[in-house]
Amino acid sequence: MSDVQSVENGADLASSLVTLVPSESDSSGTVSEKVEAGVESIEDTGNYAWWVGDENIKAKLGNPLVAATNQEEAMDQLESLPRANHEFLLGAGIDAEDVAKLSSDAQFSVANASLDWATTPYRHDYSLFAEGLLTNVRSGGFRKDLSLLLQQPLDDLNDVLVLYEGLGDVDDPLYTANGEDGFTWFEMWRDFNVWGEIQYLNSPPAHEDGGAIAAGTPFFVAEATPADAADDPFLAYKHFTVLKTDLVYSLTATTVAATADSPETYNLHLVCDPIFTIWNPSNIGLQIPSSTATTFKVWRPPYTLTLYVDGAPKYFNFKDLYTVNFFYARVGRAQDLVMRPGEVQIQSQGFNTPMESMKAFDKHEIFNASIGWEDGSGYKTPALDYAPEASRDGTQVLTYSLFPNTSNLYYALVLTGTVIGWNQTKPNTPDFQNYGSHSIASKPVSINATQFPDVFPTIANDVNISHTVEELSYVDTLTNKPYKWALADFSFGVKTEVDPEFDLEPGARRTGRSLLRFNPSTPQLTIYDLQDNMQRASSLQIGMRRLSDMSEAVELTPEGLGYFGASYGSYDGVTHFTAYTVAESPIHSLGAAQNFIPDGGTTSKRKGSLQPFIMQAIGNSFAPSVIAANTTYAEDQGITYADHSYLVNEVLWDDYFFSSIDPVTVPVYKDSTTAYQEQLDRFEDFVGLNSQDSVPLPNSRMLAWLEDPEDPGQTVSQLFASGKPRADAYKKVGANLLVDGMFNVNSTSVAAWKALLGGLKDMSMPVRSADATSANVTLTQSSNAVVPASVTASGGEIDPSTLTEAFRNDPDQWLGFRTLTDDQLEELAEAIVEQVRLRGPFLSLADFINRRISTDVYVAVSGALQSALDDASVSINQAYRQGTRSLTLGEAQSDNFPFPEAEAGVKSVAAPGYVDQADLLTPLGPLLSARSDTFTIRAYGDSLGFDGSVQSRVYVEAIVQRTPDYVDGSDDNEEDASDLSDVNQLFGRKFRIVSFRVIDPDDLS
Repeated sequence: MSDVQSVENGADLASSLVTLVPSESDSSGTVSEKVEAGVESIEDTGNYAWWVGDENIKAKLGNPLVAATNQEEAMDQLESLPRANHEFLLGAGIDAEDVAKLSSDAQFSVANASLDWATTPYRHDYSLFAEGLLTNVRSGGFRKDLSLLLQQPLDDLNDVLVLYEGLGDVDDPLYTANGEDGFTWFEMWRDFNVWGEIQYLNSPPAHEDGGAIAAGTPFFVAEATPADAADDPFLAYKHFTVLKTDLVYSLTATTVAATADSPETYNLHLVCDPIFTIWNPSNIGLQIPSSTATTFKVWRPPYTLTLYVDGAPKYFNFKDLYTVNFFYARVGRAQDLVMRPGEVQIQSQGFNTPMESMKAFDKHEIFNASIGWEDGSGYKTPALDYAPEASRDGTQVLTYSLFPNTSNLYYALVLTGTVIGWNQTKPNTPDFQNYGSHSIASKPVSINATQFPDVFPTIANDVNISHTVEELSYVDTLTNKPYKWALADFSFGVKTEVDPEFDLEPGARRTGRSLLRFNPSTPQLTIYDLQDNMQRASSLQIGMRRLSDMSEAVELTPEGLGYFGASYGSYDGVTHFTAYTVAESPIHSLGAAQNFIPDGGTTSKRKGSLQPFIMQAIGNSFAPSVIAANTTYAEDQGITYADHSYLVNEVLWDDYFFSSIDPVTVPVYKDSTTAYQEQLDRFEDFVGLNSQDSVPLPNSRMLAWLEDPEDPGQTVSQLFASGKPRADAYKKVGANLLVDGMFNVNSTSVAAWKALLGGLKDMSMPVRSADATSANVTLTQSSNAVVPASVTASGGEIDPSTLTEAFRNDPDQWLGFRTLTDDQLEELAEAIVEQVRLRGPFLSLADFINRRISTDVYVAVSGALQSALDDASVSINQAYRQGTRSLTLGEAQSDNFPFPEAEAGVKSVAAPGYVDQADLLTPLGPLLSARSDTFTIRAYGDSLGFDGSVQSRVYVEAIVQRTPDYVDGSDDNEEDASDLSDVNQLFGRKFRIVSFRVIDPDDLS
């Protein structure tokens, strides 16, 4: 023992120190210094010293990984990490059950005596016992259970929210910004329960491309009438996403046979091919009955075609050629619309369809769209004014230009409207239900295309690009298809990672993190103005480009599938892309709720008004680049933009959790009798009713805390009555649960974080192929750490070498799943600890998950986990950061984003191949806390003789754990800190001694 000095504030330290934890070294030297405690005297009779260590900042070892035998078991493991990796400490071949038998970390050497334990640090990184409470660290009470709250009929949820949460109804928002509503409780209920809408069809529907679909393939099936479909609370999952509308313009000519009175002449026609790119963004197939066909309403573009006939201009204003809604395209009317998971389709007049004449100006062109497109189709409009009838001899030389004009319309400048139903003669009736649109400007329209030449570019006249009228009358003798002189493609749709079709074209086009501002389920996307700020914020953009050949217009497969992902072409795009995954059973991780698709919709409206509409919001922390770094919302020209991720994370992560006390086969809203009984059975099995062994919940980390361990029925009756959960059970069940291996996010142990992440090693990912040729789910096991961006992937393990810009069109990176090597886990763990040291201590889970609202862009751009993933030293997403896969800060700054650092970075962050923080929170989230509940207390004591000499001494260790019960039992354990007895306000909850042992002094040297 050695003398020590007093501390600066004048308080005396003990006069001597005793070692209670020895130092540790590895092959590079000392990694942790010894822990010494000051010795205090007890009235000349003896001395004591003590030290408290935190077990929840360590990785708890000893939990086994039982190989999943089916899809449900694998999904459960991916949503709640079953174990931390003990092999990193103990080496391969050590059974977790043997580790669990150890009584203290001093016995680690027993598990593997061959290790050099003198150079193997472990005391500050690993634990054998670390349990935690599901407390709300902000209020002092317990988190509320979303499993029990959301797993009830919508009307019952409405009553509970009114009675216990003080809300108006299920349409109330979880948060607001600038007085506008954000995500709603209705959407939480819908997205949690949507698994009940999946149908495993033994007689699968026929796909229009003729390809086989296996029996048992899961499908969402829309209701059979437009009115029922429109009223379906799950409509967002039972409708396709409109990606892009192309209006392809060309010229053709027809001959007028010679007569005795006149020579052969030629009529000129302007041809328009309407082509639609649609998408099923989920991992579940989609079937829309023909009785509920979707109708597209396409408005004429604000352009004028100038034909130069032998150099003389002739003007054809589209507003004089076409009525406003000049196309009504019925998608899925001829036969049911069927889409495989993630599938991108082209819908137009279809294959082998002849060109048709447009109806009179005041008539709408109505057609039943079909899969595919080819250049022999289209709708032609006479352009007879190109020359006097008598002189239409075919010798005229034509060139052309296209320029924007001042025509505008009351509702929108540009619009592709979407209607559920096909009977366009009865608008706003049960057969014709408005669904959404892609549009520019709201009524009244005060802008026109000439004001925005970068958005509506002019295609200039080029005298080197010409045809004679006679040349345009050619008909292929083999196919009998007329020749069409390709002029231009007017497109309106969702931005992509790259934009090769427009790279050399005039006009302003943008690439960037547009998928962060695109929710595929949002039916209505509007650009309210065409100023730069609105164009930046929108996920949509307009294009007008010259075509040199009709084949350049839209690229598609021979079966009629289109491309999306990185682009709309085969060089960079893919035919299948699953942007979100619908779990086929109730989720039990808030991280898995990244696959929810809220946009502010309610029971009576399809979407909210708070922008941007984003996907993968819950659990992620990307700052919106369209608002400043130091705020969570901003208003621009009457539109409020909000940081949805920050706001919803702030509401959910500390106040709520998922217990996984769920029904097994059917949700409550579909069959309450069966579902409630399954919930009750599951909970009774879990608490060990009738003296049986406890059966784990789907979240195997959950442990029961019983008020009376001898009478588990007492706990059951507190939470269940009349065969179903009590209305307030969601508020109380957290007080009856413990979490095995709870991990404190304030841990600065690289080894602990690595072991926690390493628990994903050797796990299995369920895979059901997106091609639907088999309905079977294959469990794909990896020796690497599996990253569960989805809990059932639509493709296989992604080869990281295919993530570079040269392989953007690799299918698996848009369908499959990532895995991480041990080196990548080490890199990530080091980067996480760096972020914890920079930002901590975290006072709540939301504090850890969210970004900082700050002018310091380094901490404002994303939360700790995402910033760790984006650290240059972490190679996990390195391929995405290279070349055109990423937007540079300079590019973001040139577009004048309010927060350019948030726009700079990987473009396709929503792709399965990109690892984001919500992917990590899916398995880790249920284990995390910002507070610790299990502690190791080490103490030293000695007894002195009359002469002051030490007669005996002892070193002891106790592991203690905080329990849900208050010290003063007059307060129910679920009560928060706002109204407790004086005793409980002072002392809080009880601790129990889990283990006690005497330490050999030799173990401390």
